[in-house]
Amino acid sequence: MIRMTHVALTLALPLLLGMLLGCGEKKNVEPFHLPGVIFTEKQTLESGCEFQNRSLWVPALTQIEELETNLPQHLAKSNHPDAGAMVARLPNYRRQYLGFIDEGHQRIYVNAFCQAHTANDESWRTEFVLVQDGGSCYFQIIYDVESKSFIRLSVNGVG
Repeated sequence: MIRMTHVALTLALPLLLGMLLGCGEKKNVEPFHLPGVIFTEKQTLESGCEFQNRSLWVPALTQIEELETNLPQHLAKSNHPDAGAMVARLPNYRRQYLGFIDEGHQRIYVNAFCQAHTANDESWRTEFVLVQDGGSCYFQIIYDVESKSFIRLSVNGVG
């Protein structure tokens, strides 16, 4: 009888502890939705001269998620006159993410543009989008992975 009680306690104790420790309310975590495409090293190299003589790398989805989490706050704090409108429209921007090394730091170049630009054209998924003018419908920003900070916001002019 003692042996059966010992076996029952041995089996029941982990179950009981699991129930007690895990009984907190579970949070529903939405999966991260990538609002763009991560370019390969080849696509980045083909995108233009800014990346011609640099070491390239492919950012991980977790790094993009971190970048995207911090982007609205950074834009809101920027002194650009269209910053408020850009933050409000962020869900409607498509993005291209390009990884490069600058001064020994992994950086991510973000090329952002309004969805309307690519409404009936999926080539933006494989070809770099370069637009002159267009105003705040087009912006570029660089993210430093190590420091988790943004560098150089550039917004297209109006022409």
